[in-house]
Amino acid sequence: MIVLKNSQSCLLLADIREFAFYQYIIIAKNAIDKISYNRLDKYHEKLFKQNFDCTKIHNLEWLDISSDPAMFQTLKDNYNEICIDSKENDISRFLIGQITHFTNQYLYLNPLTVYGKISAAKHKIRSSSIMSISFCDEYSKVLFEYAKKECK
Repeated sequence: MIVLKNSQSCLLLADIREFAFYQYIIIAKNAIDKISYNRLDKYHEKLFKQNFDCTKIHNLEWLDISSDPAMFQTLKDNYNEICIDSKENDISRFLIGQITHFTNQYLYLNPLTVYGKISAAKHKIRSSSIMSISFCDEYSKVLFEYAKKECK
């Protein structure tokens, strides 16, 4: 993972797997239990720097992560599909969907159903329960492309 931006409440990361870009992740700092940087991590970092073309990571300076509303607006305007991990009252949820709207306390999402269709029902997610938001991954892009074809 490469830290691209740091705000008071979250980090914007580029997730790199097997020397290839995988996705971007915005992770809430309160969702992080521990950060390690040991000898093995230093070895992997050295390999990474020698073998990964960092130009493949887009500059996301325009992505405002200073507040939930600013972040949600940017995601809504620029990304058709996002993945959300949330946890509230010991209930974890993972949703792939499109942001429809938001308030200071809630994000509303039209998620994909288990059958690969875009749900007409909006899911209401408390902002404070969001552990991470990922975007620009091939998995959700493919699922949405399929869902859009099915709707026609």
